[in-house]
Amino acid sequence: MNRLKEIPEQWRVGDSMWDSPYFYWESYFSEEEVKLLNKIGDKLDVTDGTTFGGEDKNVRLGKVAWMDYTHAEWAFDRIWQSVVNTNEVEDGWNLDVRGYGEAAQYTIYDASEENSFYGWHQDIGPNAQHRKISVTVQLSDESEYEGGDVNLDNVGTIPFKGKGDMIIFPSVFGHEVLPVTSGIRKSLVIWLTGPKLR
Repeated sequence: MNRLKEIPEQWRVGDSMWDSPYFYWESYFSEEEVKLLNKIGDKLDVTDGTTFGGEDKNVRLGKVAWMDYTHAEWAFDRIWQSVVNTNEVEDGWNLDVRGYGEAAQYTIYDASEENSFYGWHQDIGPNAQHRKISVTVQLSDESEYEGGDVNLDNVGTIPFKGKGDMIIFPSVFGHEVLPVTSGIRKSLVIWLTGPKLR
């Protein structure tokens, strides 16, 4: 029996998420706002970045600190409004997002740390199936470091190196951060969440 015939037509029509795999804003945050986010982030307790399997330096090498809503309400609110509006437009993904399920990661890739990087991964995993949309805000300018390109599944390298730039994509998409070969690349990573993926 052809099971496809049992699936209602409206479930099979429409654009794929792959038709708009990411959205990008240049200078979403001003230079002064980026300075403030870095100032907040640099005061937080920093630890080694981990993966869902724990610490694996073959997959990820870098430092992170956790920035919660109370540290920068103005930034969280602005990100939320823009991302939700983009998700819900006609060409958006229409993912069921309802809030921030966890703190944001203030991420530091420092070339002095053996060319720190984050290999291919998804932002969902054990106890994180609720992540729907991944957001990254660039907190360093391309003149401050070399390497650190962001690659996204079925897209390749994303031109994402300006201070204050912001990119969003569905959290199920695989992506990587290439090794930072000189200087320091800082970013703010946050996830919009909703009912767990099943």
